[in-house]
Amino acid sequence: MKKMDNDLAIPIELPVWKDPQNFVIIHHVRDEAWTYFRCWETPGEDAEYVGCLHFEGVWHVESSRFSETKGYPNVMETDLHSYYLIIEDSSLLKTLTAERSRHPKCRVLRWII
Repeated sequence: MKKMDNDLAIPIELPVWKDPQNFVIIHHVRDEAWTYFRCWETPGEDAEYVGCLHFEGVWHVESSRFSETKGYPNVMETDLHSYYLIIEDSSLLKTLTAERSRHPKCRVLRWII
């Protein structure tokens, strides 16, 4: 995949306050993905609910740990408590679109047991 150093990520505020000390659970099935996370009512006070984001038309899911780079390389500055990022004119999306255009439209299913 191409480097995304020139892409600008724009923060979009979440309607809830994600617990910054807790992890996110990602569930990915076919072209849909869900992320679940603990929330705060106020700093340090757990909310009585779990946050959930649902995405459709998902082409790519990636996760990494123990990396010097945390998150996206070029994020617009923000003072929001909790947010997700959108990237307009994404180089990753351009790469994935080009990759998909090189493959035939038929589906090939491979089963590994």
